[in-house]
Amino acid sequence: MQPLKQNAATLESVGPGVLQKPNELAALARNLANTRWQEALVESEERYRIIAETAIDAIVTIDDDGEILFVNNSTQRIFGYSPLDMLGRCLTLLVPGYSPAGNRGKYQAREVAGRHQDGHEIALEVSVGEFTQEPRTLATCVLRDISARRRAEEDLREANETLRALIEATPLAIIAFDFSENVSKWNSAAEKMFGWSEEEILGRPLPSSPGKTVERLQIIEAVRRGESLTVETVCQRKDGASIDVSISAAPLDGKDGIPAAVVAVITDITESKRLADQLRQAQKMEAVGRLAGGIAHDFNNLLTVIAGYGEMLLNSLAEGGRPRAYAMEVLQAAERAAALTRQLLAFSRRHVERPALLDINPVVVSLSNMLQRLIGEDMELVILPHSEAVTVRADPGQIEQVVINLVVNARDAMPRGGRITIETGVAGLHPDRYASISVTDTGHGMTEKTKGRIFEPFFTTKGQGEGTGLGLSTIYGIVKHNHGDIHVYSEPGKGTMFEVYFPLVDDPPEAVRSSESYALEGGQETILLVEDEAGLRILMQELLERLGYTVLAAASSQEAIGLAGAHPGNVDLLLTDVVMPKASGSELAKRLRHVRRGARVLYMSGYPSETVVQHGVLDPGVAFLEKPFTPETLAKKVREVLSSVTAGS
Repeated sequence: MQPLKQNAATLESVGPGVLQKPNELAALARNLANTRWQEALVESEERYRIIAETAIDAIVTIDDDGEILFVNNSTQRIFGYSPLDMLGRCLTLLVPGYSPAGNRGKYQAREVAGRHQDGHEIALEVSVGEFTQEPRTLATCVLRDISARRRAEEDLREANETLRALIEATPLAIIAFDFSENVSKWNSAAEKMFGWSEEEILGRPLPSSPGKTVERLQIIEAVRRGESLTVETVCQRKDGASIDVSISAAPLDGKDGIPAAVVAVITDITESKRLADQLRQAQKMEAVGRLAGGIAHDFNNLLTVIAGYGEMLLNSLAEGGRPRAYAMEVLQAAERAAALTRQLLAFSRRHVERPALLDINPVVVSLSNMLQRLIGEDMELVILPHSEAVTVRADPGQIEQVVINLVVNARDAMPRGGRITIETGVAGLHPDRYASISVTDTGHGMTEKTKGRIFEPFFTTKGQGEGTGLGLSTIYGIVKHNHGDIHVYSEPGKGTMFEVYFPLVDDPPEAVRSSESYALEGGQETILLVEDEAGLRILMQELLERLGYTVLAAASSQEAIGLAGAHPGNVDLLLTDVVMPKASGSELAKRLRHVRRGARVLYMSGYPSETVVQHGVLDPGVAFLEKPFTPETLAKKVREVLSSVTAGS
């Protein structure tokens, strides 16, 4: 700027006389103008140099042959070479793909691969501008390092691919739709769950599935407010089948950050709901089991009293009279009640099986009288036993339970009367042969939907209070436990036939005890009887005293210890209930040993002996009498224990 200031000062100092010398004045003006232009050019070059040196992009000037004439600082930063290493070298040093033979235009606004001094590749975006500097045409190349952007794009691409793979691999249906319910995303799980393919659904409104209209509106309104929510509903597939689903929906924001669509993750909960229903049914079964176990003891006490007095009454009545027939009816009712107790105990898992080789023909035939009374006089009962013995290994009580439940089920299917046919036989070929029991009715029949559920616990088509839904499920459990099978044939209006199969056994059935009356054998021993149920205690005392025994009857363990201590003679037998208030029968037996060492022990209970042993109430091998029992059974068991040298507590 110094020459410009000097010329300006000279011009200002010129006096009026100079105006007379125009040539000198013009020369001064020209000198001033040239000086200003030169200084402006210097300033401009300095500005562009600063811009070039501070640019974040590499700036390289090359000639026609691609020789590098200028590089800025960023060129060294990006490529690693010093300016001296680059100047005079060809641009191919930095951009291996460069060809000086007229290919410079290929780099205009395009992406190329550069190379760093250490050999690694650099992603570049190159822009080229040409200019003429006589006598040459030069070019300025702006090389932008886009490696970070490329990595970000690759990371984004990989993230999107991973997300896409996850969306397609998940078993959860993932869909997206706008507030007009037009679908924009429908993954393969959605196609599998609902049946519509992606081509069928994209860009179109949601079909009737997923979700009912109310639930979909609820979801859309919540998402509009920016909220997420989860709802459970029932959807329909493309094929019309219904499924239970859980829909978790969340907002999908638009470019302005405002919710513009819905993204929903849908879970098929049909199976989990079915399992939850099964769990509830199992809990019901457990509740029934606890109830059955709780009442079994008292109920069997009552049955023992009924059967005991009934048999005593029967034996005191003359043959052929109506009172004797009435007494027999009482005993038969007690037998049916005992069968019902066994059924309840089966649900409580306290019924103990006693499998034996038995011919199912006499088992079924022996039920005829009881079954006829069960179904009523307006129904015909036909029993067709097989011509030969049909032997199975099973608990006879369970076989009776199967037949009784099937007959009761058939009776309920014929409210206006009809015919029930029970037939036994042999099915299959050796060695896979089965004993069969079929029960056929002429009732209203069943639909396929009902047939599919009849063995579910607590499922019943009967009205409130008319059925428990336990009968057929009990049959199913018994049959499967005995390695058998059960088939059902039924059509609406055409009746129903149940066919039950048990594995056939070639061995002959075990001999059945004779039904002839047994001469009761008594004795002169002293029996300490402990029973908290007053009616049963009085009955047993009378029965035992009739047989000649001396009976010390007590209602509790404490009372029994007092009686045993005060009795002057021997106490030969402790006959005690297992389950009693305050102290159990086994605890009483232990205390009695200190008072009467020689006393034998006979336990009795409404639970089977195996059950009380399994629950730790009694030790294995002890003498046990299961309720309900008859006077004959009581007399035999007492005599057996008293006569046994090894019997004892």
